[in-house]
Amino acid sequence: MIFQKIALGLAKVADFGALKNLLNYRRDGSEIAEIIKDIPSARKVGGLSSIPEAGGFTGVESVQPRLLREHQSEGFISDETVPPEQITIDDLKGKTLMSIVGDTTGRHVVTGVGGKKFKEPVASMAGFEYMDVPGQGYAGAKTATSSKLNEALKTENPYYTSLLMGEQSGDFAKHTGYMFGRMFQNAEIAKKDIPKIDDFIRNIGQPIKEKRINPDGSIIRNPNGTPKMFGRTIYPFKNFPSVADPDVMLKYINSLPTGTQRAYFLKGLDRMTLQKMGVPRVGDARLAAADASQIGMDWGTTGYRGFVPDLEKGSFPTTIGQSTTYDTGIDKIGSAQSFMGEGRGIPGNLLFLDLAASRREAGTGGKLIMTSPDYKVFESSPAKAKQVVNDQLIEVISTFEELEKRGGRRAALQYAQELLSRGKITGQMINAARKANLPSWMIAAMIPSLGALNNVNEEGDM
Repeated sequence: MIFQKIALGLAKVADFGALKNLLNYRRDGSEIAEIIKDIPSARKVGGLSSIPEAGGFTGVESVQPRLLREHQSEGFISDETVPPEQITIDDLKGKTLMSIVGDTTGRHVVTGVGGKKFKEPVASMAGFEYMDVPGQGYAGAKTATSSKLNEALKTENPYYTSLLMGEQSGDFAKHTGYMFGRMFQNAEIAKKDIPKIDDFIRNIGQPIKEKRINPDGSIIRNPNGTPKMFGRTIYPFKNFPSVADPDVMLKYINSLPTGTQRAYFLKGLDRMTLQKMGVPRVGDARLAAADASQIGMDWGTTGYRGFVPDLEKGSFPTTIGQSTTYDTGIDKIGSAQSFMGEGRGIPGNLLFLDLAASRREAGTGGKLIMTSPDYKVFESSPAKAKQVVNDQLIEVISTFEELEKRGGRRAALQYAQELLSRGKITGQMINAARKANLPSWMIAAMIPSLGALNNVNEEGDM
């Protein structure tokens, strides 16, 4: 039987690092929505359709406009974490930025959602707030973490900086599934609907890509010699028992062997058909697990967290108290840092200027709105996802942050869009984009701190 025992991975407060001096918190989604409602997204500035107020935390379109405003959750925060050191991009001059991707989840304990208390609290083990815990820097799968570390060992002055994944990225992590499992224990399901819900769940699909074999036993290949991949859908959840047992969700999610399966399972449950029959909203589990400060941030946002990796210590196995999902960690030297100022973060393609330029040249991205090919490089190509912090980058990012501070998020994003819509960025382009997005009085106010722009030549050298 796969449900004989729930593994230790089910996060309990006792397992959650060094939790102490717990403080109550209550998350009112309507308050967060009011704060972020007038902050434009990169998609909106770029002229694409956008979902207001963090609606991307659910795939149910009719729920997206109201999910955050209706959300309520509560729990504990702790003195386990240490607030990041606030720095500027100028403080990183000479460093080589290396991207580390992470989900939106925070480091806190949730005791209830929607006014209903959990039978047991659930620890959200964090995306980037993971860096705020002493003795920790970043955690991931062993192969990916080691690959990043090996590249850092070959890099001069490496610096790990965060790059935010999408709103539903936390589905991969065990704690989001545990959150939903606890919510389901409080669900009110009519007996007549149980067979329909069971059938729906068992037919949740998972797309996969696989190689195919010719009749002679050889692999079918593309003209360039690489294996040709074919897509199909599998149905790995046919063994789902029944929602007649209120504990089934927690047990079943814990039994799933991979983060990919957990993610597709939760996305399959995020359906209005199920919600109408009493199944809780997956979007509420995602919001309860989220770091409140990152709710509403754009996919691909950078600058929220960063640190100098401890290369001498190297990688090490994580404990349950550190992470219930990822098995390999890297420590940091000193404290975690943040260099996004008072704003809502820096677009990834603006921070990684050189990579973005090469993506634009290839016609595969590199603009304000991140593309899937862009993201794939940041996620899986540590040798390519690097950027030296030089004078030009400092001017670009300083201008972006000053624009956001003085003129608002829209002006800053418009500036970024101007720069990232062309080829290689030059000093003249920076000047033109800055002036195009600032009133004259603001330009005058910024000249003392940005005067070096006038000394940048056509090639972008100082």
